[in-house]
Amino acid sequence: MKLIRFLDVVLITFVVYLPLLIGKYKKNEESLFWAASISSLLGIISLFLMKDIHNLHPYFQKIELLPLLVSFVIGFGAYSLYRINRDFKRKSFYSPLTWLVFLPFVDTVILRKFGIDSLSWMQEVHQLLVWYVSLRVFILAILAGFVYFLIFFRNRLFVASWEGSIAFTSSLVAGYIFVHYGFTNALLAEVAFNFWRVALAKKEGEI
Repeated sequence: MKLIRFLDVVLITFVVYLPLLIGKYKKNEESLFWAASISSLLGIISLFLMKDIHNLHPYFQKIELLPLLVSFVIGFGAYSLYRINRDFKRKSFYSPLTWLVFLPFVDTVILRKFGIDSLSWMQEVHQLLVWYVSLRVFILAILAGFVYFLIFFRNRLFVASWEGSIAFTSSLVAGYIFVHYGFTNALLAEVAFNFWRVALAKKEGEI
């Protein structure tokens, strides 16, 4: 029964991210924007179908500064390393909406609200480097990394690996924050993390 519940999480994750998996083309952020928009709609529909929309209220807790600051700093480190190794571009309209609105919403709803709640039986906590995370957060972070690896696989293997690694790190941080600080803080944490994706990218048209 527990295994079936886990497979449900994996299946719904891939269904919601399916537009992103088939809609990402090399150097075309507009397609990613529209795919992320459709994924957001699917995320909302999934909340209604699972009747989790009525259970969101307890997760809207007060905003905590510390987890947001930590996410902001880790995001800076992750995307700074990315920027050193690869030039990536952004569009002034599509990038902010994609990375600061749609994708954080999709990730938080599917990988945290639905995923972490559904895997509540994975409660055991393990040490990762100098901090402790529950097994469910770690498993969902691996799933996120794999999904984003597939999304960007149409690019080079190097790019897909980077994107998957960053998604893993972001999901790990946001998942930990979701468990300890709630839905709102997890959502804002991913926004803070992804801010550097927009800030450090070269604007399209720059030399």
